[in-house]
Amino acid sequence: MRRSFTLLEVLLALGIMVALLTVMSRFTWSLGQGQQRVLDRLDRQAAIDAVIDRMAIALDTGAASVAGEAGFSGDETSLHLFSSQDRPADSLEAALGSRRSLDIRFDQEQHTVRIGDGEPLPIGDLRFRFHDGQQWQDSFDSLDAGALPTAVLLEAWIQDGLTDPSEADLPPDRRRVLTVAGIWRQAP
Repeated sequence: MRRSFTLLEVLLALGIMVALLTVMSRFTWSLGQGQQRVLDRLDRQAAIDAVIDRMAIALDTGAASVAGEAGFSGDETSLHLFSSQDRPADSLEAALGSRRSLDIRFDQEQHTVRIGDGEPLPIGDLRFRFHDGQQWQDSFDSLDAGALPTAVLLEAWIQDGLTDPSEADLPPDRRRVLTVAGIWRQAP
């Protein structure tokens, strides 16, 4: 005679299967969320690296003034500068002939940074400070100063949703001091 399963045994087996499926689905969802957080963090780090790279190149070939305009100006969340080209030229005349403008703007509401006319890149928070050779300042204008800043401090936070991480005693995820290479020059 064959023994069959009782109703209680079938219900118990179904309960165990439902519990296992619930645990597995939560684990899978958690794993997917973790992967998305890692990808978001990598995107934000790439945005910070892009800002640092563009600023370093532009500062290497920048000018204090260009045709009577400030060659470099900035505040806590934006920079506007003219650079001669992407790479230093062989001669000053060749470098000054290929000037172009670069804007870096951080949107505090959207938590994005825009380099020139490019697409907005995600980032938590971004702050700039400028050293004039004597002290750090929250804003800088090379036309008023008669020179480029001696250094630019970039502080970036990857996490967004913070009201103001620079005031919350939260150290930045990235802090870079960029200096001007070469000779400061005034364009004609």
